[in-house]
Amino acid sequence: MASTLTSDPTELAPPKPMTHCECASMSFEEIARRMEAQRITLGECARRTGCGQTCTACLPDLQAFLGTRRNR
Repeated sequence: MASTLTSDPTELAPPKPMTHCECASMSFEEIARRMEAQRITLGECARRTGCGQTCTACLPDLQAFLGTRRNR
């Protein structure tokens, strides 16, 4: 069955959160693992790996992901 597109933006589903940094080719899990293993901040991890430094589109979702890990 074909789906129908509408012009009403309220009927569109919100975009799914990003799960990796496309520019650095790193998953958020890998970024978190490196931060924990090396005991470094996101800023330091970004400097070392380039994650979140090129287009920066992943940063809001990456920060939210890391926030949920801290609350475990």
